[in-house]
Amino acid sequence: MGQDRTDAPHGAELDGAAPPGTATADGADATPQATTPQATTPQGTAIGPEPAMVALDELCDAVRASIVDLEHVLVRAEAVRAQRAQGRSFAEIAPLEARPLAVELISGTMSRLAETGSRWRREEARALRAEGLSMDRIAQLFGVTRQRVSALLAGGRQQDSATS
Repeated sequence: MGQDRTDAPHGAELDGAAPPGTATADGADATPQATTPQATTPQGTAIGPEPAMVALDELCDAVRASIVDLEHVLVRAEAVRAQRAQGRSFAEIAPLEARPLAVELISGTMSRLAETGSRWRREEARALRAEGLSMDRIAQLFGVTRQRVSALLAGGRQQDSATS
């Protein structure tokens, strides 16, 4: 990785990658196109996409879906504010809310992000370990204990293989 997490300010881009939606001088999209690297055997034979990159792709998809859902929540919240400003009661407003309810969208978003974020963290820990980092170093990078890293490395294997 180009920058250690401990050196990068919150929200900083790693390796100088353009943030999503950034345009070049000619107006073209400068956002890097994602490609999922392939995992290989020690002999160099491709065996499929790297699990960490698959998990990262799934996390990115979950974040994009969450942004859309949370934008819907914001629109609905603003509509409730407007109706309250017109003097309507919550008892009048609540039955008019479309399904899924805003609170359902929020709950779904939180669940989706927790699940995909946990999988990404496990797979990133496994990838770092496979690249030779010690559990102490991974713990330092993640801001957790060595025992938590051990649990991350061991955890999720049954769940991950059951869903594959």
